[in-house]
Amino acid sequence: MKHSWKVSRFQVELKDFRPLLSPQLLYIIKIFETNNYEIRLVGGCIRDLLLGVRPHDIDLATTAMPDQMIKMFDSDTNVIIINTNGKKYGILTVQVGHDDCVSY
Repeated sequence: MKHSWKVSRFQVELKDFRPLLSPQLLYIIKIFETNNYEIRLVGGCIRDLLLGVRPHDIDLATTAMPDQMIKMFDSDTNVIIINTNGKKYGILTVQVGHDDCVSY
């Protein structure tokens, strides 16, 4: 049996989901935007947002390289770099304040 797959691309506006996003995540997004890097929500948090559920696990993709992210976060006393073990894969885990951890 032959299957035909249609892939669609769609974009949703962040403002539409702002009430579902934590202040910590919005803070991280602002850091990237201020430093002129693109940042996108990816993975299961997109599903949660589309279902109207506040995500508990946030993954982001960015145009910033790990060393650029570390430089941005090191200059911000509100952001704590929790884990750099995935740096060679472009992954960092950070925490804003003392609440949520976010992976990039």
